[in-house]
Amino acid sequence: QTNPSLADPLAVGREALRRGHWEEARECFQLALADSVTGELTEALAMSAWWLDEVHATIELRERAYKLFQEEGDVRGAARVATWLAWDYLAFRGEPAVANGWLQRAHRLLDGVEPVLRARLARDPRPREVEVLQLVAEGLSNPAIADQLVLSEHTVHRHVANILRKLGVNSRAAAATWAAQQGLI
Repeated sequence: QTNPSLADPLAVGREALRRGHWEEARECFQLALADSVTGELTEALAMSAWWLDEVHATIELRERAYKLFQEEGDVRGAARVATWLAWDYLAFRGEPAVANGWLQRAHRLLDGVEPVLRARLARDPRPREVEVLQLVAEGLSNPAIADQLVLSEHTVHRHVANILRKLGVNSRAAAATWAAQQGLI
């Protein structure tokens, strides 16, 4: 067993969680929090409390983590914790109205946040996805794209479906608009 004072206590604590050593994880996260209070560390401590069935501590720590994530400007972290709090209030306390309130907070926080897959496609597009997207934007049909790229129609269909999913859109026109906005066409 690693001495958490000699290593990164957050990493050691996460490893302890992975192994199911909840008490060890809690000790590591508490040690890390002694140096720095962050949303990430508070959320990690809440997770160890959750596994230890410490309902009151779990909810209190998650509410604190939510506030810290907001102060840190971490919208995704705050939304993630709000979603956990919805579960906690429903499962532990049987309070669906409070749970719904937390879900609404999470939804409001994520409104307008670019989906992770869309950001990934924008940051690191696969060459074949870009080729297919450019041809979609030119108005070519799947059979025409297949002919031009020497692919099967099934493969083109799969590429188009993946592009639409990654962009979080449901039409070829919306994908073409996004491509134009990104300067891909």
